[in-house]
Amino acid sequence: MKKINVQSLPIKEVLKDLAEQLDTKIEAKCHEHILNIPKIHGEGYIRGMNFKSGIGVIEYCCQFKKDTQIHFSLSEVHPLKFLICGEGFINHQLETSQEKTQILKFQNVIVSSNETHGHVLEFKKNENVHLNSIEVNRDVFFKKYACEVESWEHPLKEIFNDIDANKVFFYHGNYSVSIANTIQEMNMESNSNFMRELKLESYALQLLIQQAEQLEDDLKADNDKTVLRKQEIENISNLISKIEQEIHFPHTVKSLSQHVGLNENKLQNGFKHLYNETVNNYIQKLRMQKAVELILNTDLSMQEITEKIGLSNASYFSKVFKKEYYITPNDFRKANLKHKE
Repeated sequence: MKKINVQSLPIKEVLKDLAEQLDTKIEAKCHEHILNIPKIHGEGYIRGMNFKSGIGVIEYCCQFKKDTQIHFSLSEVHPLKFLICGEGFINHQLETSQEKTQILKFQNVIVSSNETHGHVLEFKKNENVHLNSIEVNRDVFFKKYACEVESWEHPLKEIFNDIDANKVFFYHGNYSVSIANTIQEMNMESNSNFMRELKLESYALQLLIQQAEQLEDDLKADNDKTVLRKQEIENISNLISKIEQEIHFPHTVKSLSQHVGLNENKLQNGFKHLYNETVNNYIQKLRMQKAVELILNTDLSMQEITEKIGLSNASYFSKVFKKEYYITPNDFRKANLKHKE
């Protein structure tokens, strides 16, 4: 296990501490600082910058050859951290605790240590990790947004107000689709120095808002939740294979939502996000596509095809087919038989 101690702030000094213990130097591009991991230790980079608003961003895109722990130990209050894992996984640990929290792909953590106690980030060897950390210096941030924070009715209000770090705060969840999209845009940002800095700060503020919305949604009853998570979208994508393989089965929105562990509203929102269709409309289109395949490649009767695609009424099947393709299934078969002749 390689142990790296970081005993400095702001982010420029954080990266200098990391570079010194990895026997390398950092590269500066205006206010952004970049550390390229030496090949003897692994590959990838760690980069970041601070903004005048009290917000900072650090991007870890790296793989270490040994298990590596980064210990953030300061004799001052640590930033409020918003950790977002887009690839691989890491372990997070509060300096005062023996308990480790594994942050997996598509998961995020909001964490504040108390007093001057620090954090530990643990990277497992040969694990390709892409982690973004939004760091909030609450003292500076509060001075800039004091009025707005004071009038903010939200579970995070108390944590943003806790500039002396009197309390520990910890939240662990699956991040939303909106967060995933913002992170992707943030990490791909390639503008010149001036535009890049403005955009990165804008993305960081946007991520704070999106994570606040996510936390608020998580506190609702399951049936009232509406914020789509990236992992839920992955689960819905995988659900399509099940529907295609079981097209003969009369799936309902209720049964499918239970299968993926979502309420019906979130399942519908997921289908609209992925396919711009309701669940039932999407399944209906799959059934019609399967019907075309069976009409063209088998001698099954229309009643048999109706049952094969999960419907029970041949007249209803004919009506839906005509609505989709502007021809009845019988006429479609006849037209294709003539074409073959």
